[in-house]
Amino acid sequence: MGEGVSYGKVELQVILPEGAKNVKFETEVPLVRVEETVHRTFMDTVGRTTLKLTAMNVADEARDKPLIVTYDYPFSAAFRKPLTIFLGIAAVFVTAWGLGRLDVSIGK
Repeated sequence: MGEGVSYGKVELQVILPEGAKNVKFETEVPLVRVEETVHRTFMDTVGRTTLKLTAMNVADEARDKPLIVTYDYPFSAAFRKPLTIFLGIAAVFVTAWGLGRLDVSIGK
């Protein structure tokens, strides 16, 4: 990148882990808009918290400014996806077992 470059509009999207709570951020870049939304992907149960930060007329000197994002990650959030997958597979096996135990013979 060249020196002295100015950017008209800069959008930064930070996607946090599923289950992140109490999201806070700090930056020295003056922001125009801050949005906190939920981003859903395949196999998400509650979605991922997403920060969308927008700045206008950013000079090249702001390129090295830090962005510090902090959040709380509950212990139970780490087990949400594995537990969901386990319960889904267990439900399939129990259903298959139940259907296998049915007596579908025509006569005695």
